[in-house]
Order: sequence, then C-alpha cells, then structure tokens
Amino acid sequence: MSTQSKKFDLSVTAVTIFEEAETIPTVSDMCYPNDISVLDYYDLFSSRLNAFRYYFETIPFQYLEMTSELDGYQELEPGEKLTNFVLSSIDQLDNSPKSTKHYFNSHLQLQSNFTDNAAHVISEILKQDQHIPSVNQLFLNKASFKILAVAYISLLRYAVESDNPSRQRTFALTEKL
Repeated sequence: MSTQSKKFDLSVTAVTIFEEAETIPTVSDMCYPNDISVLDYYDLFSSRLNAFRYYFETIPFQYLEMTSELDGYQELEPGEKLTNFVLSSIDQLDNSPKSTKHYFNSHLQLQSNFTDNAAHVISEILKQDQHIPSVNQLFLNKASFKILAVAYISLLRYAVESDNPSRQRTFALTEKL
C-alpha cells in the first residue's frame, strides 16, 4: 500500500470516528482498523490532528482525480468545470457534517494547505482548458488562483453554515463565481 493510500485511509478513519464520537480520535483508534502501528502512524503524520486535517486538505485533489473518469469533461467550459469543482466538494463535505463543521470552525485558515491545494487544482483546471485563449492565459497567475481559492473556500464555508438543505442559494452563488 502506498504512503498516500495509508494517509488517506487513516484520515477517513479519523473522520469516521469523529462523526460518531465528536472528538478527534486517538492515534491508537486510527491505527487499529488500518492495521498500522503507532510508530508507522508517526512516520506519516506528526500529530493525531494531522490525519483529521489531511482528509479535508485532499478534497481538492480528489476532484482532480475524479475528472479523468468523467466523460466529456474536457469539453466543458471553464465556468462549468469550476462549478463542478465547488459542487462536488460540497457533496464530499456533506458526507461528514460534524467533522466538516469542526474543521471549518476550528482548523481552516486562509493560509493553509487546504487553500494552497484548492489554488493548485484551480490552476490545473484553468491552465489545461482549451476554451481559454492563450492571450488570456497570461493573466492566470498564482495570485489569481489564490483569489479564486479564497472564493471557493467562502462558498464551501457558506454551504457548511447554511441551514437550507436544498442549497439553492449556494448553487446560485456558485454559478456567479
């Protein structure tokens, strides 16, 4: 099993346990179901909190992996791709509501791995898009991707904090992005 797979499995376990117990699990609690020793855990993560954070920090990359399996993805307009990115992230966050609220309220900052990962995925989406003329590509830089990542996080935060299960307002705001 690859290091990334081990880290992801541990992070899923951390979130699953949090959903049931509403507390960050101990390292032993995460290791046992994954057949990983505590020593191996600390080779992967520096603290028990990092496995929990890792789950959320990899959500943008999970979307990027998923796009290779989507028929017709390359034909979508850039706005449609970004909308799909936001909505699929919201769907993923909806799978673990207690953990998501805890992460967004206690751990997410604008200067974080989550923001950097979102900016990276947005850059991949836009730089590889055939619908954006090459002259416009000149304006796509690290700062613009960071701004879009902050907007992405704001939409996710709004979705997490919204009490409206139909998400109509979230969808409307996403379309405006």
